[in-house]
Amino acid sequence: MENLTLLQLTQSAIKCAINQKWPEAKQFNEQILKAFPKNVDALNRLGTTYINLADSAKAKSCFSKALKIDPLNTIATKNLKILKSKKATHSVVVPEKYNLKGAIKEPDKNNRQKTKPYIRHATLEEYELSIPDTDFDDSDTEGLS
Repeated sequence: MENLTLLQLTQSAIKCAINQKWPEAKQFNEQILKAFPKNVDALNRLGTTYINLADSAKAKSCFSKALKIDPLNTIATKNLKILKSKKATHSVVVPEKYNLKGAIKEPDKNNRQKTKPYIRHATLEEYELSIPDTDFDDSDTEGLS
């Protein structure tokens, strides 16, 4: 594992996380952080790994470090909010409740799915005008002419 590049370590960490091999994912992310201590993505992945290993204290620490480096980091902010909202009696986080793919990579303007709004405007020909049948009395119009 020592001679792997950052890209290889990152890919291995993500692959392990997707396959829920949390101890291995932890090792790869820690290896990245040894070489690149300010790698926010590795901190977020390691935090997610600790969530899945039921170690909320270490997860909070990882997300807090990520926020110190990048205060606008939405992944760390979201996960810290989730972790801090848990009561002391429920400090163990259930892994199935978290969407791992969202924690690995947050959508940005370049990788969001492009969708078109489903809006259809009707043309005038499509409108049917109907006048309700009423008893129209000519005596009601005496003052209108």
